[in-house]
Amino acid sequence: MAKEDIGPKLNVTYLTLRRMIGILGLALPVILILVNILLHGSEKAWQSSISHYYFSSGTVVFTGILISFGLLLISYRGYNPDPKLGERVSDNRWTNIAGVMALIVALVPTTPDERVIFPLSPNAHCESALS
Repeated sequence: MAKEDIGPKLNVTYLTLRRMIGILGLALPVILILVNILLHGSEKAWQSSISHYYFSSGTVVFTGILISFGLLLISYRGYNPDPKLGERVSDNRWTNIAGVMALIVALVPTTPDERVIFPLSPNAHCESALS
């Protein structure tokens, strides 16, 4: 394989990574609402914030997509900083930070609000487990 053949394939790969991040970002709230509508009806589908879906029936979808976000952002290599534009930090560093933060949000839950927990949720969220 010649050196010229590698460049376009790498560009398509990064374009695909960026496209997947965008698709997952747009699909996340829609999928979470649909999962809660299917399992609990429309009265429990809407939450006050997207973080409240962590304690709903969509917890597996929520954490799965956030972990996917984190891994995609960590694997994405952005542009180098352009000193002419006053940039000092590369896109790679920012996407790595964002990816690690997405993994932390997905894997480290906060204390749940009693109004948010669904009694029939197929998850193991309870006060003793979080303590």
